[in-house]
Amino acid sequence: MYIGIEFSRGIAAFMVLACHYNYMLFSGRSVLSFLWTGVDLFFVISGFVFARLIYSQQIALKAFFIRRLFRIYPLYVVALLIYFALSYQQPEATTRLLEHLFFLHTLESPEQAFFFNPAFWSLPVEIEYYLLMPLLVYIGCFRAGLWLLFVISIGLRLLLALQSVPDSFDGYNVLQVHISGILPEFLIGIFLYKAVISSQNYQPSTLKMYQLSAFILGACGIVALGYYFVRYGDAGLQQHVIFSSLFGVLAALSYALLLYAICYLDSALQHRAIIRLLILVGSISYPVYLIHNAAPKLLQFSGVDVSGGALFMASLALTVTLSFCLHWLIEEPARRYGKKLADKVG
Repeated sequence: MYIGIEFSRGIAAFMVLACHYNYMLFSGRSVLSFLWTGVDLFFVISGFVFARLIYSQQIALKAFFIRRLFRIYPLYVVALLIYFALSYQQPEATTRLLEHLFFLHTLESPEQAFFFNPAFWSLPVEIEYYLLMPLLVYIGCFRAGLWLLFVISIGLRLLLALQSVPDSFDGYNVLQVHISGILPEFLIGIFLYKAVISSQNYQPSTLKMYQLSAFILGACGIVALGYYFVRYGDAGLQQHVIFSSLFGVLAALSYALLLYAICYLDSALQHRAIIRLLILVGSISYPVYLIHNAAPKLLQFSGVDVSGGALFMASLALTVTLSFCLHWLIEEPARRYGKKLADKVG
């Protein structure tokens, strides 16, 4: 485990939370609005986490999919049922529930994808990445195979953007929010893992120089992208189709550079309490990501009448509390059971 990567997973979840809570503090777009790119950070981390498996050039399919099933699905179903309970009175709620249970909620419209929780849109992409894993392992066997795939995936992403109709959700737009459009960001995470492993043989002074350079470049990239988005928003992005289509890729690349700079955080940490805290933040990332949009609704349902900063803090506190409960009661037991079952079959 890389502590820096695990902690960054938690940071990504709270970035998405802050983006969705922007309306509580600001009447319009703010720097919090840009933090939706925490999803791009998630994709990079996912690529990084499974890169070792890809570069190993072998995969036990049954064991792999069992682990992924019990890692993702049980907590997702629990979160989905919570959202359903908060919206079951809406006529289409049952239909949307069935679509979400089978990860079919990003095929029709943004309203369909965002019906329960806007954060749910990324889960079908994650599942598709898992399904693509055997092919990635196979391609990784060839010299420069993954780099060639990266070039092809960038070309496909640009093609889909150029062919799509603005302000619609046609087939091209649908493909953009699936692995056909998001794959470059996972691949950046895979390349990041390779860079981290390769740099283990560097001299300490050389490694520090690379880390500092990566941090500066990554920070500059994020600041530049954030400034542009806060100033011009979605409307500004839509005026430049190519830049808009590559915005997420540029964010992913910037985050990858920052992750490279903090990957070796393990060796710099001396206090066990700090290490445990960082790991703890990462461990609740998935429940935070899934449940944070339910927190304001639960507060409203319970009769809590607050707004503005008070609503932000109350929703944040409730999200963290629920996330700890869901992690220890649902996520961790399911993960352990899945690992035990996977070990039996392979």
